[in-house]
Amino acid sequence: PQLVEIANQNINGKFFCKSAELTFFSSFPNFGVAVTNGKIITSTDTLLLFDSCKAEFNVAKLLQKNAIDIKNVALENAYANVQIDKNGKLNWNILKTDTVASQDSTQFNITELKIQKLRLNKIKLKYANQMTNDLFSIDSLSANFKMSYDKENITGKLDADIKKIKFIKEGFVLLDNTRAGINTEINLHRKQHKLVFTQGGISINGVDLLANGSLQRDTITNKI
Repeated sequence: PQLVEIANQNINGKFFCKSAELTFFSSFPNFGVAVTNGKIITSTDTLLLFDSCKAEFNVAKLLQKNAIDIKNVALENAYANVQIDKNGKLNWNILKTDTVASQDSTQFNITELKIQKLRLNKIKLKYANQMTNDLFSIDSLSANFKMSYDKENITGKLDADIKKIKFIKEGFVLLDNTRAGINTEINLHRKQHKLVFTQGGISINGVDLLANGSLQRDTITNKI
């Protein structure tokens, strides 16, 4: 399908799916797509698996500006595998930021990404840093999220509930089978590898905490 071709033109990896259905009348005036049994693989591993993904987006911006403006998206039963290997390579850094001009007029390069509403249900995530022996995993995540993306920043607002968290830092278990919730605004500065949390809160096993601060990756040691 054309959707698969567009995705593969903009990532350093491969996107596959069982089916991709396009809709218009049921999502008018927006354009809709429903994808089942999707996955993204890189040269080393599988980055993402999901049962279903439904989205509605502004087709005018897509055709005129190569910008993806998503009005609504729902992701069900997904698993994300996020890793830093022993050499410091990030397996999720797959978006092509520099595109080479092509003589093929059908080449499609994304210039902007905006998500007005994202709903996640039954999501699993695993983050592993082989350089520092860190592990972070979540099970049964349900969340509402909105975001905007450009070459410099990713900004968003997150409201989430997680039934189970496991967190191991440099070999020491800090959280295990812990329930948590989060409601915060976030801003990821891509060049600085810095994630900023503002105007939010975190709940850990019923204990409420403020979420104002930042996380930043040291590009030399790959530590947070």
